[in-house]
Amino acid sequence: MRPVSALVGRDTIQRVPTSMTAESANSVETRVFRQARVVAIVGRNVAFLLVSLVYLIQSAKTPVGIALFGALLIWSSFRIYTRNDSLLRVGDVGFVVAAGLLAPLIVSPTIIDASMSATRAIGYPMIVAAGVVWATRWSFTVMVVVTGAAAIGDLILFGRLDISLAAFVFSWAAAACVHRLIQRAAASADAAYAEAHRARLREQVAAARIRFEREHFAMLHDTAASTLMMVGDSSGLDAKRLSAQAARDIEVLTTGSEVVDPDWQVDLVDHVEVVSLECRTPVTVTHEGPVMVPSLIASLVSAATREALNNVDRHSGASRTTIDVEPGRVSIVDDGVGFNPDERRGFGLRFSIEGRMRRAGGTGSVSSAPGAGTIVKLMWPVVPPEPAGKPIDVAGVVRGFQYGLAAASFLVNIEMLVIGFGGFTGIRSPITALVISGLFLMSGLAVVVVRFGAERLRWVCITIVVVVALFRIATLPPGLLTAVPNWVAIAVGWVLVALLSGWVASGRRTAIAVGLIFGYWVIRGAIRVWRMPTSEMIEFSGYGIASVATMQAAAIACAWVLAEAVRVAARLGEQRYRIATHRAVEEALQQDYRRHFASLTADIVGLLRGIADGTMPVDRPAVRDRAHIEYARLRRLFAQAESFEHPLMQRLRPLVDAAARRNVDITLDVQSRPPELAPQDLEAVAAAIGHLVEGAQERIRLVVSSSLGHVTVSIVSDSNDAVCAQVRDALADGDYQLTVADRVTWLRVHIPVAVAA
Repeated sequence: MRPVSALVGRDTIQRVPTSMTAESANSVETRVFRQARVVAIVGRNVAFLLVSLVYLIQSAKTPVGIALFGALLIWSSFRIYTRNDSLLRVGDVGFVVAAGLLAPLIVSPTIIDASMSATRAIGYPMIVAAGVVWATRWSFTVMVVVTGAAAIGDLILFGRLDISLAAFVFSWAAAACVHRLIQRAAASADAAYAEAHRARLREQVAAARIRFEREHFAMLHDTAASTLMMVGDSSGLDAKRLSAQAARDIEVLTTGSEVVDPDWQVDLVDHVEVVSLECRTPVTVTHEGPVMVPSLIASLVSAATREALNNVDRHSGASRTTIDVEPGRVSIVDDGVGFNPDERRGFGLRFSIEGRMRRAGGTGSVSSAPGAGTIVKLMWPVVPPEPAGKPIDVAGVVRGFQYGLAAASFLVNIEMLVIGFGGFTGIRSPITALVISGLFLMSGLAVVVVRFGAERLRWVCITIVVVVALFRIATLPPGLLTAVPNWVAIAVGWVLVALLSGWVASGRRTAIAVGLIFGYWVIRGAIRVWRMPTSEMIEFSGYGIASVATMQAAAIACAWVLAEAVRVAARLGEQRYRIATHRAVEEALQQDYRRHFASLTADIVGLLRGIADGTMPVDRPAVRDRAHIEYARLRRLFAQAESFEHPLMQRLRPLVDAAARRNVDITLDVQSRPPELAPQDLEAVAAAIGHLVEGAQERIRLVVSSSLGHVTVSIVSDSNDAVCAQVRDALADGDYQLTVADRVTWLRVHIPVAVAA
């Protein structure tokens, strides 16, 4: 038998780069933080670049400042271009630390607000970016080093520590909170996705094993059984024809049944045309173009088509056959002698044609009459495939980021309240107290918006926050325009980010949201400059836009990038799943083949090979007797195969297979397909037999027989007394006999069934 790897989606394997096969490299958590690091690099370096430009064009600058920010301008441009998060990140930190230490040579001691100096303005994006994307121990180290450098600069410049240094600590805490929530959400998505894939893998392997078994039985019928029947039951045979037929049977049996990746899309027309070449009767294939179907559908339809053409060759005496292929249907029409379908509904029609099409989710039908030829119609539903399994929860990961932003906005509000006002008791203006209270409320409502996706509430909150903030800046006394109350603007910006991050489901929306953030900061700056038209105010507003607004815009972009990263991780997860399924199915089917079919196929192929090469002449009685014996054995197997479709056998099959994997010796004899059982009887009998199968140590013998009005199930198992108690509980008041003697348990269950009038 050809390795199943040749049959289970090999094209899929070739299309997956080797680098994609490492699960850890493409987990949701890994890809989310990989993309977040890129956004962080671009975000902080855009902030560096803009701050450098503002410093270089302002009126008050020093030679040291020009040198430092000129170098930073070049460096940040290089970093934006390369987006490399290797050791170059040390250079980013180095510039920020150098700016803090050199603040006395760059910043004027009479600056109106140290929190918006050029040296501080590059510290915020560095700390926030590190806190969001780097491991906590490293981002904390960066925060300590940057804050320490800035503190040294403050002591030299002002002779004291400026209160705005605390903003570095609060900014890091807020960013670390975002990092933690992203990490938890991504890890949760990975765990849920992995569990869903494990469940899917079990289902796919079980389904593939059943498909393989059914297809192998059907293939044996389509090939060896037909040939052996002709050899065993006929006289005056065309030896040359049978030799060619046996040779073709050997090729099919040694190639293997087509167990394929069920989701791979293929052209059915190609499959049907290949099958048509095997037919001795002239065949014309008609179609209007490619008919793309899942490979499982193509495999089943083409196999059913092959069986229909086999019947044309062997029974119809037709001079020509036409196959019409169209979406959802294949029609095979011959001009042969025809037959009465009601009198000849054998295994081939039931299992090889109708059974295959049922497994394809469709139907197979045969219409014919003596002297009128035959029409075989194979039909299946043409519907888009449903997504398999549970997808990665993209929204869940993004919600984790949004919760982090909401928490960050809350922390920024606390920072503003504690550092700027010394708590609520330090607020002197009722309006300011109302605004700050409103910001805390909006941070809470942001969580509500994230949790319930309340779009109307989202935009109501955004409108209120922006209008109140701009009104506040327009009505502040001029002397407070550069004082602590201005920190309200920073808090407002982060509340807006928390509210907008859940709305950015596309690139267009992301651009709009980023525009809203920058628009808010530009309008705010314009109002301040209008009220205090000085160069210092222009610079002050410029640093706010360059530093804080840029990082807030980067946070908005990050929400969209994270969602895209999760979707990519999902696609790569599907590719990894295909590989895992391919390997698991190959191993399972090779085991099943060796256990169930290898010896059977070897015996039959040996006989067919002798017929094909002439060493076993078909007119020799011994050869015909052996062919008759092998055909009778196949017929018994086919009868049992049909019984496996019964719900009782479907329930028992996984348990029997599990016992076989424990090296339990199993004998299974289903004498004919049992009639349908009432659901309560089915559940009770399946549970009782399941206990005996699971408790078996070395051997099981299961016999299912049917008679008028009854189904009898008999099972002999070497199980223990505890299992017998479970059997009695399962059957309760049912009609059964349970005998236990010398570690052997014998159960006979009699199940009444309805008899048609």
